[in-house]
Amino acid sequence: MAPLRVVQWNIERGYQLQKIREQLLALDADLISVQEVDVHCERSGWVDVGVELAQSLHMNYAFVCEFEELHSPLRSAHDQGGGVHGNAILSRYDFKEIRGVKHSCQPVDWYRDGAEYREPRRGHRYWLSVVLSCPTCEILCYCVHFEVFCGIKARVCQLADVFADARQLEVKYPRQLLVGDLNTMGHTLARLSPKYCVDKMRWLSLWRTEPWWLYDNVLRVTREQGDVNPNLVRLGFPEHCCRDAINPGFIECFDLDDITLINYWGFYKAKLDWVLVRQMGTVVEKRMGNEDYSASDHKWLCVGFAVV
Repeated sequence: MAPLRVVQWNIERGYQLQKIREQLLALDADLISVQEVDVHCERSGWVDVGVELAQSLHMNYAFVCEFEELHSPLRSAHDQGGGVHGNAILSRYDFKEIRGVKHSCQPVDWYRDGAEYREPRRGHRYWLSVVLSCPTCEILCYCVHFEVFCGIKARVCQLADVFADARQLEVKYPRQLLVGDLNTMGHTLARLSPKYCVDKMRWLSLWRTEPWWLYDNVLRVTREQGDVNPNLVRLGFPEHCCRDAINPGFIECFDLDDITLINYWGFYKAKLDWVLVRQMGTVVEKRMGNEDYSASDHKWLCVGFAVV
């Protein structure tokens, strides 16, 4: 049986829709998780980016709207809104269940502060989840896009939301995927930014990139170490986050030093994109693409699993 092929990609609003379409067609994936999907925004040509991709790829499509992107003179032409914006999952297999769930932690009040970021919008951060009916099994898949205008603490709280949900559903759906743009970017130059690193973790995580900090302080912590995450308790994280930010068994498929975004003329580099898996079988292929960043400001990740 052919491997189950999964792709993760932040498609940067669909600016380069034709290039995105061509690369996804070539990948021939069974499941695609995409973030920053525009629907009828001026900046992306007023098209419904997700529907266009689903029709081109002949796939089923689920979308969760995070924001109404207000059309505003505060926006540049490159960022002009007018529609909505969110995240999506596409698959050649049927969806048994679809959910869009609002994160408990919303570090930015977009209703109040959107103008400050020159992104006037209304809405909140959500995760999208689907249950796939594959030929040999059912798979629970989460598509996430964590907040960028905050710090490590808020992003860990958003991850804790998904971990808690995955733990509740692990008996019913033991095979799980958690894929998306976790915006793990709180290191190097970003530490100096009052916009991208707004909490004390900018200094308490010194000498490590955010992916490595996340691995050491969250992904390595399991229930065997207790009912709360001792690392987060020590750092003063919220009680619910200390309780839920315990890894139920997810493993990252790619190296923590992999780079999926380069910005500021090459001076800033980060691994923002992740493919975290539970009981998905053997990894039989793994690669990254969009190396020249011509189709999006993120690389795509592709993993093939021998699911039994």
